[in-house]
Formats: sequence, structure tokens, C-alpha cells
Amino acid sequence: MKDTRTHAVAKWPKKSDDWFERTKLALGKISATKREWFMVLDTVPAPRHKTLVTDPRFLNKYAMHDYRLMRLERILDEAVKEH
Repeated sequence: MKDTRTHAVAKWPKKSDDWFERTKLALGKISATKREWFMVLDTVPAPRHKTLVTDPRFLNKYAMHDYRLMRLERILDEAVKEH
């Protein structure tokens, strides 16, 4: 079990980067302003959900990913309200 979990954790940063790139491109088609807001993280709060991983590099990326998910949710909520 541990080997599977370790392997998944090792692969996750790349998957997260790929998701970020795809999402960034998609948002650029909708709004340059929203794309920029999604991309630039001045401060990053603690993630909403805890993880068992303790590696600081992973935790930082995990927190940024979670914050971007929160921002994406806000962008989508605003888009729904506009239509």
C-alpha cells in the first residue's frame, strides 16, 4: 500500500502542473483578467483539507493547487450569475 501511495504522491505535482496549464489556457479564452487573477498568487492560505504528506515542497504545491481550485470555483460561480 505504501509503495502505491508514494508513487501517486510522486506523480501528483506533474499532474497538478498539467491541470494548471490547461486551466490557464481555457480561462484565457474567457477573460484575460480572470486568467491573470487565477495565475497570480500573492499569498496562499493553508489548504482546506489536510494531507498525510509532510514534504514541504509537496505541501506548498498542494496549498497553491487548493487555492487555485477556490479561485476557479469563484470564477465559475460569477459566470453562472452573469448568465
